[in-house]
Amino acid sequence: MERKFLKKGELTSQKDIFEAIDFFVPLVNKEFNYQEKNDFSCAYLKKLAPNLQAFVSEYGYVLYAVLPDYWGNIELNVLSFYIYPKERGRFACLKNLFDFVFKKASSVQAKQIVFGVHLGNTNRFNRFFIHQGFYPLSFIKTLP
Repeated sequence: MERKFLKKGELTSQKDIFEAIDFFVPLVNKEFNYQEKNDFSCAYLKKLAPNLQAFVSEYGYVLYAVLPDYWGNIELNVLSFYIYPKERGRFACLKNLFDFVFKKASSVQAKQIVFGVHLGNTNRFNRFFIHQGFYPLSFIKTLP
């Protein structure tokens, strides 16, 4: 049976953020075969915790930071976005998390939403992002 994080809604306290990190990082890393990176990933995110917030629903979670960009424009930066495997494939699950991201960005008067996450099902997910008004902007090169 799939385990789910028990707290729901917007999480802002450092204690709640740490609990979400300790729960979701191993879950995400296991799915992408990065279990050996759990300690590093958790420590990395916990260093950022003073700037992090999270939203958890019955479908998954979003870990994000609201920060200014290089020119002072407010951005909502999504660092982790995860939908429980059993919830995938239903538009309502994805829409639930995206609706939160859009509402939060509006409430903080963000000029941009930046998704700095690794995408799973790229073709389908990319089409959804483009349909939502996003455009690809980064280039990544893996070095030997």
